[in-house]
Amino acid sequence: MTSPPTTALPDTVHHLLAQGEPWVGMGESALTEFIVEFAPAAVTRGHIARYVRTTTDLAHAGDRMTPAILQRMLRRVRDIGHAVVIPVCERCGRERIIGRGPDEPRVCKPCTDALRAEICVDCGRLRPVCIRRDGKPLCNNCRRRLPEAKKPCIRCGNARLVYTEMMDSAPAPA
Repeated sequence: MTSPPTTALPDTVHHLLAQGEPWVGMGESALTEFIVEFAPAAVTRGHIARYVRTTTDLAHAGDRMTPAILQRMLRRVRDIGHAVVIPVCERCGRERIIGRGPDEPRVCKPCTDALRAEICVDCGRLRPVCIRRDGKPLCNNCRRRLPEAKKPCIRCGNARLVYTEMMDSAPAPA
């Protein structure tokens, strides 16, 4: 079964060109190639199209709700010489890729980590919480030292930190 053709790419190009500069200056074909470079998958182009449809001035609004893929695209547009406004972190004011932090502020990764930091019950340092044991915060360094954090590797048999667990291949019932 094949998916129906999508209109996300031409829709995005149309909406951006209607917003004026810097998109008009890039030209329709260059803008199309530019979007495909950032969003080779149709599903990502669909996300971009939905956002662009709801904004009136992507390049100059500095909207903190701009998706990360479009924040990266705006940076590249600026790097090639066009004047654009890049969204900034609500906490530190720096120009970084911003997302949703705890309690939904639009913040960068370092600020998200700082907002999620608590005193680790094992080492006593202020660190981002990795897990909670009995409701108490534990940082990633301390989690790695827990005996249950290591299990025998299915390939080599050595006890290693667990990053991915595979489903047990249980025999089918008879």
